[in-house]
Amino acid sequence: MPQPLSSGQSISSPDSNSSTPSECPPPILPEVHPDCPPPDGTMSPTVELEYLSRVVFLIVRGLDPPPWLEAHISDIFKSEVDNFPSSMTWPQLREMFRIVNRAAKGTYRPIILNVLVDIHEHSTHADVLILIEATGRPVNLRRHTVCRLRWRRREGRWQIYHALAIRSPSLFQFV
Repeated sequence: MPQPLSSGQSISSPDSNSSTPSECPPPILPEVHPDCPPPDGTMSPTVELEYLSRVVFLIVRGLDPPPWLEAHISDIFKSEVDNFPSSMTWPQLREMFRIVNRAAKGTYRPIILNVLVDIHEHSTHADVLILIEATGRPVNLRRHTVCRLRWRRREGRWQIYHALAIRSPSLFQFV
């Protein structure tokens, strides 16, 4: 079974202007938690998008993200998450995950297994793909979810404007 990254590890590939991946270790991400600092302007776009996406993921765990994240949420944000009402706004999505986590009573445990950042031409739009493994929803079930977070660059910062999450059927034994 793949092991989740520990805090401070990153799997984003080095930026395309680096010589080869073997010569450059993956950049280290700041630790992600509800009080983590905003991007400081020194991160490459790839690292910044992975960091922002991991901060967004805090809501999946039922945690409140840091207040500075609101500046990175587009006013047109919509989400499509399997088994949730479609076209949810950011506040609706946050509330839905609070409800899920409260109902699970500590048994729902989502972890990020992999992150891939794809910055489009001209660096104004990007997709971040996240592979998640979750146990406990429903109880004793383990499954994977693929998420695509769509970002755009506005007013000098990345803003998430769409989230899509597709859960796989459970292909595992009960946990």
